[in-house]
Amino acid sequence: MVIKMDCKSIHKKLIFFIDGDLPADEMKVVSKHLIDCQECKVFADSLRKTMEVVEVEKQFEPSPYFYTKLKAKLEKQLEPAPEKTGGLMWERILQPALFVILLLAGMYEGFLSGRMAGETSFNTNQQVTEVIPFLNELEIEPIETFLIE
Repeated sequence: MVIKMDCKSIHKKLIFFIDGDLPADEMKVVSKHLIDCQECKVFADSLRKTMEVVEVEKQFEPSPYFYTKLKAKLEKQLEPAPEKTGGLMWERILQPALFVILLLAGMYEGFLSGRMAGETSFNTNQQVTEVIPFLNELEIEPIETFLIE
């Protein structure tokens, strides 16, 4: 039985042909077609060269210290973690309690400061009369000389 293939079907089978994975009768048909068809032969040669480059790039040369580094990491993971002593009480109980105490103390101080400011009333006329002479002095003396001295 003679199998006749066109270029499109040959192109689909070229990778298998190059790898030698085609049945014997198809291998003969593809090789005969490559002898007869120059375009397919050029395509097969470029595909073969590409696959050779891929094979070369597939070769992986591991670092000589890879095994040593990997073994050290695995041993480090297998070591039990050092237990914290006393850290649990500080982290879970004392630290939040200290934060709450400081927060409440700050709120209480703010409340007292606000209360004291409300009790002391300033006479606005007194404030204005104290500021006006200072502003008048600035008119007499330029700000530059004030800053230089």
